[in-house]
Amino acid sequence: MDWSSNNDRVNISTEVFKQLCRTRIAGVQRQVFDTIILKTWGSGLEFAPISISDFMRSTAKTTIAGRVAIKKAIGALIAKKLIIKVRDGPVSSFSVQQDCSLWKPAPVKGAGVASRDGPVSEEAADG
Repeated sequence: MDWSSNNDRVNISTEVFKQLCRTRIAGVQRQVFDTIILKTWGSGLEFAPISISDFMRSTAKTTIAGRVAIKKAIGALIAKKLIIKVRDGPVSSFSVQQDCSLWKPAPVKGAGVASRDGPVSEEAADG
């Protein structure tokens, strides 16, 4: 399988990239998400057929445990509405949910928890 993209670049919208910077995605979930970006936007497609074997190769998860982890990651990304899965034949097609307002990401570690010095102001956070 050729994982190269057009001109060795992957085009991603600024809106999606900004939201991605703000979103925590666990390890294998992130690898699966990145594979979907590469196979879709990296090839100029909205949806791309990607088999579990393709995910296993791209993430280097080549064991039975890896297969299970990938399936769990796909389920979690669908539940968080970060990806869309369409079953069309023996291999499912995947896409990134481009409407970032629908994403239901995991909460940021420590969100809503004030430090011992109190909440951090936006000016202080900006550095």
